[in-house]
Amino acid sequence: MVELNQDSMIKHGVKDTMYINDKHKIIYAHIPKCASNTCFSIIARNINQSVVSIQTKYGPHSKNEAFKRLDYFKFTFIRNPWDRIVSCYYDRVVKKREYDKDKNPWDPNAFVRMGLHSKISFERFVEIIANQDDENSDYHWRSLHSFITFNDKIITDFIGKVENIEHDWNELCDKLNWKKRKINHENKSNKSIRKHSDYKSYYNSTTKKIIAKRFEKDIDIFKYTY
Repeated sequence: MVELNQDSMIKHGVKDTMYINDKHKIIYAHIPKCASNTCFSIIARNINQSVVSIQTKYGPHSKNEAFKRLDYFKFTFIRNPWDRIVSCYYDRVVKKREYDKDKNPWDPNAFVRMGLHSKISFERFVEIIANQDDENSDYHWRSLHSFITFNDKIITDFIGKVENIEHDWNELCDKLNWKKRKINHENKSNKSIRKHSDYKSYYNSTTKKIIAKRFEKDIDIFKYTY
């Protein structure tokens, strides 16, 4: 298994990626490939800041330090693991082709060592990431629970699901006393690249089971089904 540079990952903010706003006393635990750009956009509109301003201020914050702020409201959004991995594949591998160029700021040779490049099949991509633990995984496909748990205890006050984003964001706005606004879905996967909208179209019986095993804890905690 490829081991990543942990100190460098922390330095570049890819271990604990969260946005903390002291004025509004909120903490958004940002989990990649879980509608994070949409979430940042909604936050920006409600606290009258630009999205760029917000995104430059999140991470690298210590998760432990952030969640010691007991009077802050902490929230996140999560996504079905099977769907999230398809999104990772098309966004991070097929579309961006970053692995061909070794654009990894915390470990320049990690992608090559992982065997990742833009021409690998989805099946091979699943095999590769399934052999990575959360400590040595690209944070785009780290386990969901790893972002929001400490000593196996969930430390967020609210968890929304991408599958129910309209309903859950309205519920969150009620809790934060924010004005409810129409949600603009940001950064959707490029339809010309992702051939099917249904994530199930990309799996066979083997890859389905591989993801189920790799993200077993997420599936159990958050009650996801295939």
